[in-house]
Amino acid sequence: MNIPPHISRIGLFTGHMYFAGAIISHIYDYPIMVMTCSTIYGTTMVHWHNIKTTGIAKTVDMIAVVSGILIIAFHESYKFPGNGRKIWNSSILISVTTYLFNTVIFNFQNDYSTVLQEEKEDTSYNYFSLKPIPPNSPNREKMFLYTTIVHTFVLHILPITVGAYCIMQN
Repeated sequence: MNIPPHISRIGLFTGHMYFAGAIISHIYDYPIMVMTCSTIYGTTMVHWHNIKTTGIAKTVDMIAVVSGILIIAFHESYKFPGNGRKIWNSSILISVTTYLFNTVIFNFQNDYSTVLQEEKEDTSYNYFSLKPIPPNSPNREKMFLYTTIVHTFVLHILPITVGAYCIMQN
């Protein structure tokens, strides 16, 4: 199931953080981070332009993101001044953990194969619920919105903000 376009725009908007990360990395002479951020920026823009829960765009984006995290964590973070490496690795641990929890919540709530169309839904939405949400319902819309906001914060905003802080500590 596709995330509605008016919600996926959040990912397109916050995905530009990777472009900003590439510029900051260039200014502070981190060429590998420039390439990493540029690659993730490109794959993120393609993926969030017409986001789907599966597909080649998502797969390529995931490969770029995981590769980028590993490259920065095991190569570039050694160049961060001060305790930048510890800060970076701590933020990535938070991001990855939150991403995994958010993905589990999304997958359980989005499992519409187990929900009857006629089934009544609860009146209030609970982000932490693992109960499937009926399609075309207000709570389904909230689920898409909340999981998108969590995803974009921990994978688009937090890593670039922390990475910029780490390289700008001079």
